[in-house]
Amino acid sequence: MSQPRRQHYVSEMQQRHFTDDKGKLYFFRKSQRETGALQSIPEKIFVEKDHYTLFWSCPVSVDS
Repeated sequence: MSQPRRQHYVSEMQQRHFTDDKGKLYFFRKSQRETGALQSIPEKIFVEKDHYTLFWSCPVSVDS
C-alpha cells in the first residue's frame, strides 16, 4: 500500500472554516504582492510533497 505523497501542513478541515459559500478560500502570497488576493479550494493549497514523511538513511555494509 502506498503512502500519501501530498500532505497538508494546514489541515483541510481547518481551512474549510474560512471558505466562502462556493467553497473557495482566499489567500495572499507575500512573494507575489502584485497579484493581490488569490482563491483556491482547500484540497489544493497549504500542501507539500512528503511533508511528514521520514526518510531513513541506513549505512550499507559491504562484505569483502
